[in-house]
Amino acid sequence: MNILQLIRRESAVSLWKLGAMAGLSGIMNALLLAIINLASASPTSEADNLRYLAMFVAAIGVFITAQNYLLSRSTQLVESCLNSVRLRLLDRILRADLLPLEGLGKPQLFYIFPKRR
Repeated sequence: MNILQLIRRESAVSLWKLGAMAGLSGIMNALLLAIINLASASPTSEADNLRYLAMFVAAIGVFITAQNYLLSRSTQLVESCLNSVRLRLLDRILRADLLPLEGLGKPQLFYIFPKRR
């Protein structure tokens, strides 16, 4: 099973929205570089400098917003996927027969459920 199949199955977060925000973030990153290159390519008038500054501020604002959204939602996505897998595994263990489970021994059970730090 690959990671995308796991995320699609375990999470309710829209991968299209995350992809769109990642694309927007990438476009804004390229736009920031273009604005910096245009502004530094030739000395211009005060009006042009203010226009470049306004474009830079707008592009950096959109870039930061997209990055914050992307990081927070992807963290939530991974945490919800891991939580649902853990809960499903725990439910299977709780429904299992006790005798075969006792035959596993403590080391193997602790390997399945590592301690949190």
